[in-house]
Amino acid sequence: MHAPRNTAIEPFAIEHATVATGDADGRTLSDTTILVDGLGKIREIGPSSNVVVPPGYHELDGTGKVVSPA
Repeated sequence: MHAPRNTAIEPFAIEHATVATGDADGRTLSDTTILVDGLGKIREIGPSSNVVVPPGYHELDGTGKVVSPA
């Protein structure tokens, strides 16, 4: 029998990244911040100038990086 896995992660923010939306139009969103909570769920995506990173979130600089759906 296997022990249960700890599914909690450190909440994090990817800031200033380009997001490839994966939609039919092939849109990208520049200078975007993505907030991911302690359960690995995306909680917010928006322009970096508008998204407030909550206290306790690990901040990752996504400048020059592209984030896309799996």
